[in-house]
Amino acid sequence: MAAIGRLAASLAKVTDVQRVKNLGASRDRQAVQLQVLANIDLGTEGPADHLVASAVRLSAAHCALISAVPASGPARPLLRSVTS
Repeated sequence: MAAIGRLAASLAKVTDVQRVKNLGASRDRQAVQLQVLANIDLGTEGPADHLVASAVRLSAAHCALISAVPASGPARPLLRSVTS
């Protein structure tokens, strides 16, 4: 779970991100859901594209670091874009 904490801390440093909340692990503990709240204008493509690109880059980097963890090990991060 330390890797998830590092990923959340990295996501919190992305421009326009206000808060990152760990919503917990899946039942089979194979994924963790992080909710990222950002102050961006969804009417323009630039900020939203930057936020998603940054999140994907960070998630990929952190997944690469923990990909060697066996399936019975800690939950792995799952990146999902949610718009409201």
